[in-house]
Amino acid sequence: MSEATKIAPYLSENIFSEMIDLYEKVDWIKLKKKEINDLINLCKSKDQFEVVKELVQSYLYICDIENRKNNSLRKIKEQITDHWGLTPADTRIVVKDIEDKNDSSAAMQQMIKPFFTGGGWRSAVNFPNKLASVIADKDANNIVLIDDFSGTGKSLNKILKWIEDKSIESDRKKLQVYACFVGCMSETIDSLDVSKICDLYFVFECKKGISDKYEGKERVEKIKFMRELEKAHGNIAKRYSLGFKSSEAVFNFSDLNSPNNVFPIFWSDYSGSDIRPPFPRTPK
Repeated sequence: MSEATKIAPYLSENIFSEMIDLYEKVDWIKLKKKEINDLINLCKSKDQFEVVKELVQSYLYICDIENRKNNSLRKIKEQITDHWGLTPADTRIVVKDIEDKNDSSAAMQQMIKPFFTGGGWRSAVNFPNKLASVIADKDANNIVLIDDFSGTGKSLNKILKWIEDKSIESDRKKLQVYACFVGCMSETIDSLDVSKICDLYFVFECKKGISDKYEGKERVEKIKFMRELEKAHGNIAKRYSLGFKSSEAVFNFSDLNSPNNVFPIFWSDYSGSDIRPPFPRTPK
């Protein structure tokens, strides 16, 4: 039996066939065969298995399959230059960070640079690594904040306020602020302070993996099964149950740190074990 098909002995033949079907339908599983198999082996009931199966099926993994990574970055570049009409003369594409903690945003900034080759765009001028330097740059009129993912929207609104406050303090012309994400949860859209931003662009709108799919008793039961899985996992901090602020996200951009908004069974290390989760997250 192959690595992809080894499952816990208590799983019924019916579940076994469903698992094989899952491996055939979700193309990225071939990149994470052992990790997904280990995750499924946490399940002690068909109900738990169904929760994991549905989340894996809906999981948005932006990887090299079908050129998803480059296509996402290209769409962001086209939004900036073709749709918003921003130019290198007065535009700065910068990390969504004011505390030097957002490594994924910094990585995204580096990844997207090659898509701006030509047309007058310059790495040192148009891609500063500090937001504070843009405030001091009198030639800058437009800021584009870039990141792989936005969950609750809290950090985005915090940065928008910071930009406004610092601009006032420095007595400079108001900056026109834009934001670009590959994945963006509905909470970000709903909570956005539209008075402080010109526009928000995202390649994929992300929904809660359980709560946006189910209602009432069915939703309560699915959440219960997930919490049982978190307990079986053995290393899920209470503050991250269902993802940070109960975000219930199912998103990852390959080669980047998994957002803490994702269900932690997908990213948290297993306690006292060398088993690895499908989308590991290194703590900040």
